Amino acid sequence: MGQARRGERKLREAGVTLIELVLVILLIGILSVVVLPRLFDLGAFTAHGTFDTVEAALRYARKEAYASECPVTVTLSRGALTLTQNQKCTSGRKIPVPAPSGGAAYSVSIPSGTTVVFQPTGPIVFDALGGVGTAVTVDVTGGGFSGTLTVNAPSGFVSGSP
Repeated sequence: MGQARRGERKLREAGVTLIELVLVILLIGILSVVVLPRLFDLGAFTAHGTFDTVEAALRYARKEAYASECPVTVTLSRGALTLTQNQKCTSGRKIPVPAPSGGAAYSVSIPSGTTVVFQPTGPIVFDALGGVGTAVTVDVTGGGFSGTLTVNAPSGFVSGSP
């Protein structure tokens, strides 16, 4: 009979008290208020993706200028980054630079909540050798993310740090 009472006591002691249950529920409530909104905020993720895409576009513009021996102009306007170059390098008419996959013009749309700023303002022009006349800084920010790209003069080399 002594063994049966010990087993019953262990069973009763193995349960969860009301205080422990309330503390766990309180902890879950605090975590859901503080942590969960940060987990589902895509602003920083989107801005970082835009940073990577702008970096790729600048590097592509430099390579396209060098390969085609025609200057490529990178313009930022109306929420998009576009690449153009002079038709046959002699005409003043601008034609879009095709995307690497072919077909459509190379353009990068800037999502809402993300800002891209050129310093100094204005287009970036890669010459026929892939270089630029003056260094340009490109700042990409949004959702707590901040990254800076630098187009170095005279080489046109693009480097960045998120």
